[in-house]
Amino acid sequence: MATNEDTVYTTVGLRDLFSNPNRVWVVMASLSPHRPRILRDNLGITNLLVMGSGFEEDLDKSKYECAGDYCADTAENKGRIVSKMIFTAKDLHTKNNVISLLSKNNSTIDENFDIDKIQIVIAADTLVYVNGQYYEKPVDRDDAKRQISSYPGVYQNIYTGIAIFVRTNGFENPAAKFYDETKVKYQKMTNEDVEALLDANQYQGSSGSYRLTMFGESLIEEMIGSYTNVVGLPAQAVSKTLCEIAKNYGLDKI
Repeated sequence: MATNEDTVYTTVGLRDLFSNPNRVWVVMASLSPHRPRILRDNLGITNLLVMGSGFEEDLDKSKYECAGDYCADTAENKGRIVSKMIFTAKDLHTKNNVISLLSKNNSTIDENFDIDKIQIVIAADTLVYVNGQYYEKPVDRDDAKRQISSYPGVYQNIYTGIAIFVRTNGFENPAAKFYDETKVKYQKMTNEDVEALLDANQYQGSSGSYRLTMFGESLIEEMIGSYTNVVGLPAQAVSKTLCEIAKNYGLDKI
């Protein structure tokens, strides 16, 4: 018989903790449409709001031996900005300001929403690392072409850093911080293939010009690791971590 100590929790196993509107709400500190979709569709989290952090993503990469650590630190900075704004809102005026910001990107809340129900802020940062080079969001089509053209035949390392903040733990330090890595190898492509991919404009706003949710998936010859990590959020790792946090911080009792 399983005991509380050896039970493995999943967000599905937590049932309505993240779906009952009177229980725990989560803010994804990102305006990317893909990350909240993963939280909803893969983890069953419907008590979900989004808010951009405005962080410049300009940490000094030369100080990092591992690209994953860079992503995790960037995620931490994003999450700290958003969690500070939400967790420190105590008076009515400040709370209304936060609700106003949230309502710009979330049609599910109104002026009567109780932001104290927001117990968790999740932040993420994704980049592609190839042959010692960081590939982030392309600045234009030429930059995207340079990135995509370098992929066939070599492994790309896609890192997503995650930082999760909990209200009772405050905004200074995340309750959890980690990164996940996925290795991907593209098939061979002609220049015509690359140009057609660029014509679809799917590289825009995607780290390393990756957009596996559309045409890009048909180009993948091999993948080692989490598919959703490449999209922007490693579903299994985040699910497991959220369940540990819910148990350790008593959120599952709310």
